[in-house]
Amino acid sequence: MKIRATMEAISKWRSYNVCFSKAAFSISGLVFSHGFVEYAILSVLMYFIIDTEDDFLKAVGQKKVSSKLQPS
Repeated sequence: MKIRATMEAISKWRSYNVCFSKAAFSISGLVFSHGFVEYAILSVLMYFIIDTEDDFLKAVGQKKVSSKLQPS
């Protein structure tokens, strides 16, 4: 009996406080896709910068930073 009353209370709470609409799903989809694309683009750019770091440092005439940290 007590379980049924609890389930009814949860059902009433859900009907008043949870909203399912196409707009909410669309907005959350846009937010998720924006975050995913931003992460993907940043990952590609970071990989590109790390991959071309040696060429970039040669172009500006500097030595690699990690070589300064290693004992000679």
